[in-house]
Amino acid sequence: MKAIFSGLIILLFSISSNAKNGCLVRNFDPLNKVFNNPVSVGSTEYKSGNGNNFVLWENGDCGPYIYISISGPSLGTCTLEGLSQTGHIYAISDPFPYACPVPLDDYLWILLLFAGGIAGYVISSRKLIYA
Repeated sequence: MKAIFSGLIILLFSISSNAKNGCLVRNFDPLNKVFNNPVSVGSTEYKSGNGNNFVLWENGDCGPYIYISISGPSLGTCTLEGLSQTGHIYAISDPFPYACPVPLDDYLWILLLFAGGIAGYVISSRKLIYA
């Protein structure tokens, strides 16, 4: 039991100590983008292009994008490979989708009650004929 517990503690510390950094470029296009793939380990230059950039998640944004959130203070400046735009390095999360809730979802229970009421009325108003 001690060996399992010790192994879990070591695993948790090794996961938490492996923080990722990313380059936040504000107004990269109409969106603020976070680039998460450095050219080399420890580099302040990040690869640009599809699969290397994600939308910055701010204030509960939602939509058809893949997001990354940042945390902590800026860790310095960064550049993008092949581009003149610069940004700031931050600790980042793993990429995640965050779809917007459909407004209908909030009122689904009302629709179910309404449909159930109509169904109950239709069933109760029919005469049951037994042969």
